[in-house]
Amino acid sequence: MAHLFRLGDRDVAVSEIRARLAHIGFSVDSTEPDFFDQRMDQAVRAFQQARGLNIDGIVGPHTMRRLEEARWSLGDRPLSFQPGYLIYGDDVISLQQRLTTMGFDTGKVDGIFGVRTDQALKEFQRSVGALVDGLAGVETFTALNRLTRTVSGGHAERLRQSVLLDSLRTGIAAKTIVIDPGHGGDDLGVVAHGVREVDVVTSIASRLQGRLSAPGASVVLTRPLQNVGGPDDRDRAELCNSVGADLVISLHCDEATSAYAAGIAAFHYGSPTGGWSHAGERAAQRILFAVLKQTHASDCHVHGRTWEILRLTRMPAVRIEVGYLSNEAEAAALNDPKYQDQIAAGIAEGIVTFFAPVA
Repeated sequence: MAHLFRLGDRDVAVSEIRARLAHIGFSVDSTEPDFFDQRMDQAVRAFQQARGLNIDGIVGPHTMRRLEEARWSLGDRPLSFQPGYLIYGDDVISLQQRLTTMGFDTGKVDGIFGVRTDQALKEFQRSVGALVDGLAGVETFTALNRLTRTVSGGHAERLRQSVLLDSLRTGIAAKTIVIDPGHGGDDLGVVAHGVREVDVVTSIASRLQGRLSAPGASVVLTRPLQNVGGPDDRDRAELCNSVGADLVISLHCDEATSAYAAGIAAFHYGSPTGGWSHAGERAAQRILFAVLKQTHASDCHVHGRTWEILRLTRMPAVRIEVGYLSNEAEAAALNDPKYQDQIAAGIAEGIVTFFAPVA
């Protein structure tokens, strides 16, 4: 199991984390560099907020990975497509943003050097008469710097996503929709007031599967409903990509230190420092509106996040936090089959609206 670092810990690894934070502009000076103090906790939380991560002050695998990505600026290293060992980093985001601004389609601006980014880079190299080798090195960086100064605006990505939305709006029939009930197997998720997250989202997934299959959608599940095991988010995202899904719905419950926190929220891919899925945002808005209409739950709004099920999928993806199990009344509601059916009905209605043809 990966080690987690948090407030009060003392370890040589804390010094490394502190150095990485300082390198990207988060001031964390201390006379005890190996001690995870209050100031470092605040810096970690600020970094997590800026990166669209869970803001918990804990440095686990996801936060550590993003700290590694954040240390790279465009030009620090050559970039290329490496199947089986993809390059991640802020420099990749910068490359994708520059190519996109100039009209070259990198796909989702996600900081991952994948096939679409490779194709866009080669198209750019071809257009400027450079060697078409898919390697972003000195020659390519020079051309990018020269041409980027002559290009302004940068609405190409929004226009492409608008075209994507239009292409999806042909009705729900024959669409492939992946339902991702969170957790599974030994991972029970949040457990509070006698209610287990894994049971709640599995039941909602089962109900949603029937409601989507009825109008002709093809439904794929990321794990069995019998709760025999759960893949990690990277494997779930890989499944979504491999089946060519049109939409991904990830189901989760939430918890909070306050027993009064309550309500439903929806999340799509979006980062203050990177890309933004406008199609995912639109889907999240439609789904949350319909779920709130069905349940009359508190509105916790739509937010951009960079969780892996949202970032690594190539299609619009929405994660729905259906309520807080740490709230006793909400936990009781989420354990009620009637309320679960209301949630499933709302999600299905929102999906149908998202795919509805333009009038």
